[in-house]
Amino acid sequence: MTAFRHVWSQTSPDLRVEAADVTRGDRAWTQTRVVVGAGRAGVVVVPVHGEQIGFVRLWRPCVDEVRLELPRGFGESPDPELDARRELLEETGLDATHVTRLATFDLDTGLVPTPIIAFAAQLDSRRPTRTPDGETDDLVWVDATSLSRLVAEGTLRDGITLAALAAWWASPSRTPARHANA
Repeated sequence: MTAFRHVWSQTSPDLRVEAADVTRGDRAWTQTRVVVGAGRAGVVVVPVHGEQIGFVRLWRPCVDEVRLELPRGFGESPDPELDARRELLEETGLDATHVTRLATFDLDTGLVPTPIIAFAAQLDSRRPTRTPDGETDDLVWVDATSLSRLVAEGTLRDGITLAALAAWWASPSRTPARHANA
């Protein structure tokens, strides 16, 4: 096992930079990694209501743009499904009637060791049950048949969102929207 050492950290959000001196064959280098959310798996949620998918619109300071993304966040509990339900409620005000685990994926195996778990959230209503926490600007519903076009034109381009949509699309438990020619 590679021994990483602490380089830098902050608490809000929980973020840690670590480094390790590694060798493989005749190569040697310093490998850096970024550990987020105390090392717990992050979550991303595909909110599904009938033939529509719910996205949040929000400003991302790192790219200085307003983006359309799926709700997501750091893991805060030992139960990723609870984290998924919490993120959905915080960012959209929506309560899921049923949550299905879709896939686990890695954001960047060369930099981030923390996995992300994708969930589909079935909703009985598109009406929020509470006011979102203010992290997002608004909730946008998109017909599943529009997803390919939105990806092709660059409207949907966040890697975590795209990976979660691919997992949803590939899932045998997806709703009838999965059959749409997206």
